[in-house]
This record gives sequence, structure tokens and C-alpha cells, in this order.
Amino acid sequence: MIKDIKLTAKRQRTEVFIFGICMLIAFSMNVFSILVYKTEWKEIYTQMGWVLAISLFLYFIALLLRLFYLFVFRKFIHKRLLEKKKH
Repeated sequence: MIKDIKLTAKRQRTEVFIFGICMLIAFSMNVFSILVYKTEWKEIYTQMGWVLAISLFLYFIALLLRLFYLFVFRKFIHKRLLEKKKH
């Protein structure tokens, strides 16, 4: 049987917030590059495809870091906490 995956409203808000932060970082990088390279301001909207691609890349990196943290926490730290409670 396949288990149903349930995304709670809290988890959805968290994921949207994290993606929003990634989008804000990518947008800020775009504005920074416009200022540094002194290009036209129309690149704010003409480069939105790249901003979205960079946002997805940053979100993927954040996801990998969160999964790594979750793995480390469950594998090592959580195990030690349970051992301390037993003694």
C-alpha cells in the first residue's frame, strides 16, 4: 500500500515562506547586478526567468541542507538524547 502524504497548513506556510526568502535573495541579486554593471532597469522584469531559476536552485539547496540536518539530528543527536533519558 502507498501511504498518503499529508501536508499540513503549517508546513505549507513554512515552505512558501522559505521559497519567498529564496525569491527575495534572487531578486536582490538581480538588483545588485543591475547596480554594479550599470545596466537598464528593464532587466528587473526581463530577467524574471533567471530570477525564478535561481530561486528554485536556492530552494533546492535549502531543502538539501534541511534534509541533511534532519538526518543528522535523528541519527545522532536524537539517539543520544534518548540514551540520556534512559539513565
